[in-house]
Amino acid sequence: MKDISRVNKLCAKAFLAECRSELIGLCQKIESGEEKKWIKKEMIITMGNQSADLDSIVSSLLFSFFFKKKNPGCTIIPLVSIRRREIELRQDVIYLMGTIGISKDELNYIDDKWIKTVRRFYNDDKDGGSKLKYVLVDHNEVEKNSENRNIEKKQVIGVIDHHAIKSEILKEYRERVERKEMNVLIIEENGSCSSLIMNYWYEIIFNSKPGERKEELMKWFKSKDIVLLGLSALLVDTMNLTYKAKEPDFRMMKIYEDTVNEINGTGEEGSVDIEDLFNQLKYEKGNLENLSIENILKKDFKEFHYTANKQEMRVGISSVPTSIGWVLENKCSNSERCLEEKIRRFMEQKQMDMMLVMAFFTNTQGQFERELVVVGSEDRVGQLEGSAGLVEELRLEQHTQHTHHSGCWRAYHQRNGKGSRKQVAPLVGRALCE
Repeated sequence: MKDISRVNKLCAKAFLAECRSELIGLCQKIESGEEKKWIKKEMIITMGNQSADLDSIVSSLLFSFFFKKKNPGCTIIPLVSIRRREIELRQDVIYLMGTIGISKDELNYIDDKWIKTVRRFYNDDKDGGSKLKYVLVDHNEVEKNSENRNIEKKQVIGVIDHHAIKSEILKEYRERVERKEMNVLIIEENGSCSSLIMNYWYEIIFNSKPGERKEELMKWFKSKDIVLLGLSALLVDTMNLTYKAKEPDFRMMKIYEDTVNEINGTGEEGSVDIEDLFNQLKYEKGNLENLSIENILKKDFKEFHYTANKQEMRVGISSVPTSIGWVLENKCSNSERCLEEKIRRFMEQKQMDMMLVMAFFTNTQGQFERELVVVGSEDRVGQLEGSAGLVEELRLEQHTQHTHHSGCWRAYHQRNGKGSRKQVAPLVGRALCE
């Protein structure tokens, strides 16, 4: 795909610059002692999930962008839920942002000085916590990590997600919506979370009344960089509409295709080829050649907390876009023991009690496959293996090619190809708590 940044309106880039300016301005006021007048001003942080994949980052940016356009006087910040240095592991994100003139440095990360300063300022003030609000996208519950430990349930004013949700949490959210304590609640099974967000804003804009800037907002909705953001997240999360795509995805794809045809029909330099865009993003996402095993595991990692017999267990699950065989051959000289040691070292760094590595890839016959590696204490690994619910639901079979004599390691073929991390995590929780 050609470089389109020169013919782009760059509205997303301008929005990020405005966010950065507001953040820095607030930090300067905090440092100068003028911050008390700011504590009356509400601030909203739109936060994607901790894996910070392309769909999560784009969802955060798109929701914040349109919220700001619809409510110009508000302060809303899209936040990438990883440390700044870790964005280098997400080459698909860097590539996409580059096509619309945004560098990785222009995004906001959880370890940025201005983000930390603002969060600490609001949380330290007795009234400040009520003014700092959060919208969760691409996840539906505040994730337990050190950066989010001070977030209270009452601070969450919006949730848009395409994952399964616990019934008790959904009930609580619905009650808060009725009490008008939450502004938006969308939980719907779908391929891409970004499609839910774009459908949400399309309905609001399309149904806008006279005087509510409908034409202006629709122009933003169909601007080239906004379309490319939503289109790219949709393509990657649904494998170009071949994987878990639902009606909101197809609806948005039609709008994206129509807009792309309009863009290409202008004859300007910077036309968009959807197939080319998908292939390039797929390559950037799956290219692991220059990554260490630690970085391969870190690239798409989530941690989960389970409680059994009043004891908390921390379980990490890494999603890896290649086969276990490829990792062994290219990173471990075909030694399962070497791979187990490196996974265990990663566990120790992350302070996990157990690690699951979920590998997914297309085999030489063009068929989609999944594999699963489990590393932990011998009793915990045995507990998972003995869980009929887990084994039957995922249709696990011992991987005879990748088994070595260790009670702390198991490798499986996962014959249920639809069992992604969002399905596996609750099954693991139930198995460990049996």
